[in-house]
Amino acid sequence: MSRYVVKSRADSPELRKAAMAIEQAAWGALGFLNYTRAHFSFYQQLLEDNADCQLCLVDEATGYPVAVGNCVPLACDFNDLPPEGWDWIVETAATSTKPRNALGALAISVPGIHRGKGVARIMIEEFRKLADRKGLDG
Repeated sequence: MSRYVVKSRADSPELRKAAMAIEQAAWGALGFLNYTRAHFSFYQQLLEDNADCQLCLVDEATGYPVAVGNCVPLACDFNDLPPEGWDWIVETAATSTKPRNALGALAISVPGIHRGKGVARIMIEEFRKLADRKGLDG
């Protein structure tokens, strides 16, 4: 099995481009997901502003990402989560002035050739580790 290392989009422009290509391939066919107000208004800027939270699982042998995970820090009351889900995470992360206490997961993209190998599970664990490093509660 290949050995993986976790990097962020903030690490290099090349990694940022590769991550964007993986996301487009994974989500492009589901374009209807990109037609929400929160997506149009805030999503791309959130990714740029929080580049250190846009994680790439990179195969050390090839230097190419095998999975990409997007998340953002936000203010959240864990006892009163709203039903809106993804849109709420995006809008709250972009507009709230409250101190950030959580990391909201937005997407994990895995190219077809790497699916079924447990890389999404690794990305979820990396989100947890990132939240810990940032001193977030969840």
